[in-house]
Amino acid sequence: MRIKEYPMSLMTLWRRSFTYKDIGLVPYKLSEVDTRDNVNISCNIPTLVDASMPVMIAPMEKVVGVEFAAKVLQEGIPVVLPRSDDFEHDIAVWNSLASICTVSMRDKIFFSVPATSAKWKIDALLDRNIHPVKFCIDVANGYSKIVKKALEDLHNYVQDFTFITGNVASIEGYEFLAQLGVHGVRCGIGGGSVCTTSLATGIGVGQASLIRELAEYKDLAENEIKTTYPSIIADGGIKSPGDLCKAIALGADIVMAGGIFAGTEETPGKVMVIDGQAYKSYAGQASMAIKGNKRYVEGAEKLIKYKGPVMDVINALREGLRSSMSYMGCETIEAFRNLPENAFVLLSEAAQYERTPHAE
Repeated sequence: MRIKEYPMSLMTLWRRSFTYKDIGLVPYKLSEVDTRDNVNISCNIPTLVDASMPVMIAPMEKVVGVEFAAKVLQEGIPVVLPRSDDFEHDIAVWNSLASICTVSMRDKIFFSVPATSAKWKIDALLDRNIHPVKFCIDVANGYSKIVKKALEDLHNYVQDFTFITGNVASIEGYEFLAQLGVHGVRCGIGGGSVCTTSLATGIGVGQASLIRELAEYKDLAENEIKTTYPSIIADGGIKSPGDLCKAIALGADIVMAGGIFAGTEETPGKVMVIDGQAYKSYAGQASMAIKGNKRYVEGAEKLIKYKGPVMDVINALREGLRSSMSYMGCETIEAFRNLPENAFVLLSEAAQYERTPHAE
């Protein structure tokens, strides 16, 4: 049952929705952080995962290969493996990673399964003595009866393993999955840089507003019911280190990102040089390039400028997060998460422009 009911007035029916670009963080209190280097950005979520920072890698085939996954896992960043139509291929990827990863690194790998065959595939893994401890039921719409059936079929497994699923774009969807016992919910629909779901279907809300609404609801539910609710995984829309900072400050437990890592050296695919500029290919999981057919395409394919080693991106995220936390006077992720209302401001279009490098 929902904890918070919203009156269906004209105001709530046409409530406004904002993206990360629409908001700014405001240093509203005296910062007593001596140096950015003393800020602790590690993220310990007992019901989900331990991470060196509040970031996990989205299950994108053009991002997550064995080389890439091994590198980011070495840096303490969790990875959700993309699922393919070839289950044997997915097993081979897991085995390749498991053979080179330590136990603590393997504990940060989520094995993806489809909702329609989740139990069968997990049973098949266990029968082969393959034991991932974390799973992602990978579907586009988590607020659906197929996810409900999958989790009911997996009821006993939910007690023994960690499960995340999604995606949802409402309190109703989040509460639905909370009642089914999942440990983390992927929140956000249509916000990925190569996701065309909103263009194809009209579905989607501003990611910043969604994360804040869910964070407030989660706090209210946990305080009233005295039960731990699923972790909020802010999935999509991360275009810069600043977006990561805003997502956590708004209340996300952890951020799922894919596009920001696309084009790095360790991602699958070759570097292409066009007119002297190096590129790599990037595509959404629901794109024709990945699906191999034109039915229900909700993803795009594009060339991304080559970014060099993935460590450059990881370091940029770390440094941006440390700096933001120091500005806001927060020495830990727990202190930085879900900041009060006076820590935020809505930016006008002119203010957004002013906040970015420009020649005028």
